[in-house]
Amino acid sequence: SILITDESVIGNANQELPTFSNSPDVLDAGDCPEVYQNEVLYPEISSITNFIFEDGPFNGQAYAYHNSCALSLDNVVYKSFFTSFDLSQFTNDDDINMIIQDALDWFGYIPVGIEPNPTPDEQFVTVYPNPNYGKFNIEISNIEITNLSIQIFNSQGKIIFQKELSDNTENIDISNYAKGIYLLKVEGENKSIFKKLIIQ
Repeated sequence: SILITDESVIGNANQELPTFSNSPDVLDAGDCPEVYQNEVLYPEISSITNFIFEDGPFNGQAYAYHNSCALSLDNVVYKSFFTSFDLSQFTNDDDINMIIQDALDWFGYIPVGIEPNPTPDEQFVTVYPNPNYGKFNIEISNIEITNLSIQIFNSQGKIIFQKELSDNTENIDISNYAKGIYLLKVEGENKSIFKKLIIQ
C-alpha cells in the first residue's frame, strides 16, 4: 500500500491506499542540483513527497518502507506530478478516480471551450491577439498600478524578454522565438499578474 503525506497536493492526508507492485521504485525529493541552479527560475523550490510506501510483505512493511513514490513540483511557471508506478496498480477503482480528479483540480484543468472567470486583477491586463504569431499588445486598464514591468518566460522557466512599461499600452515582438506556450508576468507595486501566451 501507499500512504498519502501531510504535504500531498493530491488525495487526503494520511489516507492509505492499497496497491500491487512487485518492483517498487523510490524517488528522491531533493533540492535542485547546484549545477542547474543558474538555469532554473526558482531553484529554491524543491519537489514535495506526496506518497510513500507503507504496507507490504516484509513484517507487514513495503519493500521500500516510507520511501517516496510520488513527487510534485510547483515552480510558478509549471506544475508536475510524478509517480514511480502506474495508476493501474491501485487495486480500487474509486482510488484511481479520486487521484485523477484531484490531479485535474490541482493542475487547473479546464475542458475545451470553458474559460475561468478572471480575477479582478487579471481584468486589468489584456493581451491581444492571443494566440498570436509573436507580435501582440499588452493593455493595462488600471492606471493606479504604477512602476509596471513585464517578463516573459519560456516553458523551461527562463526569462526570454523583459521590459519596463512606460505606457498603459505596449506593443511586444517576440516573433524570433519558437512556437509554443509562454508565461507573461506583469508586475507592479506589490502586485503580480500572470497570463498565458500562445505563439503559433
